[in-house]
Amino acid sequence: MNTIKQNSEPNLEKINEIKEIFKSNFVYINDFEKMPQKENWSVIEKIDKNPKMIFHFLEFLSEKKYIDLYKEKGIIFIDDKITWEFLLKTNYGFIRIYDWKGYNVSISTNSSNNELKEKVLLIKGIIEENIDNFLEFRKIFSKNILEQRPLDNFMKAWISMELLFNFSLERYKKEDYGLLEGLILLVSLIDTILRYSILLTRINKRKTKKIDSDFPELFLQKDNHFLSERDIFKIAQEEVSFSGYSKKDFFKRVNELYDCRNKAVHRYAITNFQYIEIKNIINQYKDLKEILYKIVVKLEHKQVELGVGFLKKDELTPKSDKETIEMVEDILETKMNPYIIVKKAPERESIFSDKFKNGINPKVEKFFVDKYKK
Repeated sequence: MNTIKQNSEPNLEKINEIKEIFKSNFVYINDFEKMPQKENWSVIEKIDKNPKMIFHFLEFLSEKKYIDLYKEKGIIFIDDKITWEFLLKTNYGFIRIYDWKGYNVSISTNSSNNELKEKVLLIKGIIEENIDNFLEFRKIFSKNILEQRPLDNFMKAWISMELLFNFSLERYKKEDYGLLEGLILLVSLIDTILRYSILLTRINKRKTKKIDSDFPELFLQKDNHFLSERDIFKIAQEEVSFSGYSKKDFFKRVNELYDCRNKAVHRYAITNFQYIEIKNIINQYKDLKEILYKIVVKLEHKQVELGVGFLKKDELTPKSDKETIEMVEDILETKMNPYIIVKKAPERESIFSDKFKNGINPKVEKFFVDKYKK
C-alpha cells in the first residue's frame, strides 16, 4: 500500500506526491452510466473532520469538477442526510465517500474483499493526514499553475483588479475609505488593458496563432527586466489603433492620471495633496478604461475574423450568470486568496421542508402518498 511522508512541511513536491498516489489508486466517477449496477453499500470507516473541507480536498485531488450523479440524471435522492458524495473506482471495487448531515464523513464499499478495505484505509489516511494543510496546499499549487501559465495568470489578474476596483468604489460610498486603492487599481487596469491591446494588435498584424514571442516582453517580469507603465504607454501609442477617440488626447490624460497616482502614493506627505481629491481624480479619468474596453472588443473580433491568435468565436459571446459566477469563484480562489473557500458543496434538493406545501417536496409527494396508502 502506498504511504505518504509524515510530518513534512507543505510543498509542491509533497502535493504532487499525494496527487500521484490518488491518481494511481482511484478514479473519480463523474458519469452516472459508470456507476456500479448493483449498489449494496456497507459503511466501514468514518472521518471526524470538517465535511466541507473534505469535499473541496477530494475535488482538489481528483482535478475534476464535482457532479452530483443523481441530480445530473434527474433523479431525486430520497435521503435528507446526505449533501454530497464522491464515488471512486479501484481495481477491487467501488468506494463511496459522503457527508452525513454536515457532522462527519463516511466511507462505504460495494464489496468486502481485503484489497478494497486497504484502499479505504489509504484514502482515509490521505484525508486525515493532509486535510489540515489543504488550504496551504491549494495556495502552493495555485501559485505554481499561475507561474506555468502566464497568459492565464494575466487574465485572472485583470479580472481580479476589475473586481477590486469596483469593490473599492462601493466601499467608499459606505465607509468613506477605499479611494487610494481604487486609484492604484485604475492605473494598473489601464496598463493591463494596454498590454493586452498590444498583444492583440501584433497577432492581427502578423496573422499568426503563435503568441509565445510576446510573453517575455508583455507578461513576464524576471529579475529587473520588465516594461514599465510608461514603456507600455509609449508602445501602445505607437502600435495600437484608436478609432473614435483622439490618441493624443487619450495618452495626455493617461499620463496626467499616472502623475496623480504618484502624487497620492509617493508625495502624499510632502505636498498639500488631500485624500478626498482622489474621488474627483477617479471620476475624471475612469472613462479611459471604458475607451480601452471598446478598442479591445474590436481587436478581439478582428482576431476571430482573421482566424488567428488564441480566441474562439464562442468566447466573444457574453457568459451566462452561472459561468460568470464560476469564473469569479475560480479567480477568488486562485489569484486573490486561496485560503478562502467561496464555493459551497452543492446540496441536494430537500425532500422534507416547511417551504413545501404539506411539508413534502411535490416532486416526490406522490411516492410517499402511495407508499402510505399501501
